[in-house]
Amino acid sequence: MSIARDPQGAFEEVIHLLFMIGLTCIVFFVLAKTAHCATTSSVKHGNSLGVVIDFTNPNRYVEGQVQAVAYVGTGDHKGLVLRIQPRGTFSLFTEDLLFCGAPVDLFIGKTNPMVLTYENVAHTSVEGIGCHILKSVDEVKTQEKR
Repeated sequence: MSIARDPQGAFEEVIHLLFMIGLTCIVFFVLAKTAHCATTSSVKHGNSLGVVIDFTNPNRYVEGQVQAVAYVGTGDHKGLVLRIQPRGTFSLFTEDLLFCGAPVDLFIGKTNPMVLTYENVAHTSVEGIGCHILKSVDEVKTQEKR
């Protein structure tokens, strides 16, 4: 930078240098603002732990006797349909439940009546019908009549 020879060129160099310093500062502050790691969040949760807690049960239960079993679907989208006679209902009232895949291993060694626990929300479908994920099958022990 030679001020004595070309004052116009020196002025342009100073302006260019100030522009580059300003641009560098702007980029630094933008990156610092977006890359900071905050330990607190602006989202407030309505509990003492400060975390999201869902107060709804994600499971559904049915107690009764399995009346019929059928496999549906093809390929990767197979399902197991169970016709269940819920306990304490009329014999004409049955429920058909579609479970994803073929969770027959959960039924091994179980006898009627039983309690089926499955997810409340259907995540996938078999032939356009929402299927549930079967979580457990529990046998209900009954007392023998004397």
